[in-house]
Amino acid sequence: MNNGRIWKTGVLAVIATIAFASFVFRSEEWTKGLRSHFLALGQTGTPPGGKAITKIIPQIAVGSFDGNVTSYRTVTEIVNTGSSTVSVTGNFYNQNGSTSTLTFTTNLTAIPTFSGMLAPTNLSANQILVITGGAASTGTVNWGKIVSNPGTVSVSTYFEFRDATTDRLYSRVGVQASVADMASFVIPRVRNVADGLDVGFVLVNTGTAPATINATLRDTTGAILSSKSLAMSAGQHTAQFIQGFFGLRAEPGGTSYSFVVFDSASSQFAAVALAIEGGSLASFPVDRLR
Repeated sequence: MNNGRIWKTGVLAVIATIAFASFVFRSEEWTKGLRSHFLALGQTGTPPGGKAITKIIPQIAVGSFDGNVTSYRTVTEIVNTGSSTVSVTGNFYNQNGSTSTLTFTTNLTAIPTFSGMLAPTNLSANQILVITGGAASTGTVNWGKIVSNPGTVSVSTYFEFRDATTDRLYSRVGVQASVADMASFVIPRVRNVADGLDVGFVLVNTGTAPATINATLRDTTGAILSSKSLAMSAGQHTAQFIQGFFGLRAEPGGTSYSFVVFDSASSQFAAVALAIEGGSLASFPVDRLR
């Protein structure tokens, strides 16, 4: 066994994962406003009767963040768990809320590829729609909105981290779909400065108007460590590490624990959390309060 090769591969995986996390959580080039197509999502076609539901995919990572040494793809599985046909529609966006130009593939012969918008698609009972984002020349982050009518679907998403040349799988990280109408939620945090361990969060304003959300960081005793308000335009996506978001300095040594409560007067937020330590990226829980 070539130990040198294994060591080199491991180092590349660490570097690429850190590069990806840095891009995802520190690139903040937002624009204002929202295109009119966002408002029309899910309003085309003639879906079956019943109550529709909306699920948000807050984070879609595609392409290479390290000069094509490694690459990310994001796979979403939409399962019709009901006993009758459902209509599924999806729109995909850049971080600033504009329409995505990424090419997505599906497992359906009728819709092998699409860009930006998935036209109304019928899924029979127990049928699965698989959407894959992987064809990007450079590292790209999107978010998506899935509408199902009736709402008998399960939506799950995961990142695949692979060698860009051989397609060898290095890791796979699940990222939960989010409801679209949260007003308050909590994210736990574990922090170790020496190990580079921190938790990052992704927020999406899913509404059609600007909204402000307040964040409060508390320690294990409940004492407030920091607080901050964030104003977000309609359709805007933001991703940040908790340390950078609050501008924390002189954090304690060793491993410390805390939590962040997000609260808004507007019920139009989706969220997901991720933790990174060294080259390891993992999903973290988001617990809805209201």
